[in-house]
Amino acid sequence: MIKVIIQGQPYSVPSSIEDISIGRFIEFRNLDPNNHLDKIHWLLNAKPIFKQTSSIELELANTLAIAKPCIDEIYAFMNNKAKNQTPTHIEVLGETFELKKGLLNDLPYWPYVVTKSIIIKNLENTNFDPTDDIPKVLAHYLYNYITKNEYTEKKAEEFIDIVNDIPMAKAIPLGVFFLKKQQSLWKSSKNSLQAKLNRTMLKLV
Repeated sequence: MIKVIIQGQPYSVPSSIEDISIGRFIEFRNLDPNNHLDKIHWLLNAKPIFKQTSSIELELANTLAIAKPCIDEIYAFMNNKAKNQTPTHIEVLGETFELKKGLLNDLPYWPYVVTKSIIIKNLENTNFDPTDDIPKVLAHYLYNYITKNEYTEKKAEEFIDIVNDIPMAKAIPLGVFFLKKQQSLWKSSKNSLQAKLNRTMLKLV
């Protein structure tokens, strides 16, 4: 993150994809790409009212220039087919996950049920984007594993706030790994989970 001063107030602006969490990424992807004010507010993670001063245009232009490498990295990441491949392992929240077939056997069964319900609910929704639900999927799968506490649906839902802070470059491959484990729900239609995942992972943000 890089500090900038706008209207005399300090803000932290992301300068690389490592500064972007999965929660912030989902917010970014849902922005209107033609609304530069919204983009500035997203970069600042705040919504200040900009006064018409001689310096504000320069300050905002400088902010966008600082953030450009980060935004370019986000687009490059989402256009890279490699991100849709399952890594051998991934470190998240201080834990190393070996992404192998037996991983789910070490996790509670209920997260599988929750993820299944997400997929069934959204399979026929043509606007459904699987990555939008990655924080929820990860929260249910990771709560017990990370906290070492007994799994409950309520506590797992609350854990979404923690998961939203996971860097997007780690959260997306791990979320896709868990979603892919629901292969029994995949269909051959254009609205199947497999097709939706493929379209999502190959499209521009």
